[in-house]
Amino acid sequence: MHQIQWRDQFNIGVEVIDQAHRRLFAIVQKILDLCEERHEDKYACVEGIKYFKAYALKHFAEEEAYMRRIGYPGYLAHKRIHDRMEWETLPHLEQSLYDSDFSTEMVHHFIQFCIEWLTGHILTEDRAIIGAGRAFPEPDQASAQDR
Repeated sequence: MHQIQWRDQFNIGVEVIDQAHRRLFAIVQKILDLCEERHEDKYACVEGIKYFKAYALKHFAEEEAYMRRIGYPGYLAHKRIHDRMEWETLPHLEQSLYDSDFSTEMVHHFIQFCIEWLTGHILTEDRAIIGAGRAFPEPDQASAQDR
C-alpha cells in the first residue's frame, strides 16, 4: 500500500493552517487506503472525495480569512488560485472520476494530482504568506500553479 508522507518542511508556522494541511494529507491517504482495500466499493471512494473537497474548501476560506486579517498583500492572487481549484480544477477532476465510474486509474490520478497540488501550493503560495515562499506570483505563474 502507498504511503503519503507529511514532511516538516510543509509547516509554514501558522498552527491553524499547518493543522489543516496535515488533515488534507491524512484525508488523501484515507482515500487511497479505502480505494486500495475496497477497490470494488465505489461508494467509499465517492464519499472520501466528497469529504476531501468539502474540507479543502473550508480550509481555503479559513486561510483566506487569515490572509485578510494579517493584511497579506498577495491575498488576491492567492485567492484566485483557490478559486480556480474550487470552480475549475476540482469539478473537472470529479467529472473525470464519474465518467470513468471511479476506475482505479482515475482515482490514482485524482490522488496524485491532489498531492502534487497541495505540496506545490504549500511550498510556494502558502509559505509566501509568512515571507518564506514566492512573493506575489505573476498572473501566468498563478495559472500554471492551478493545473
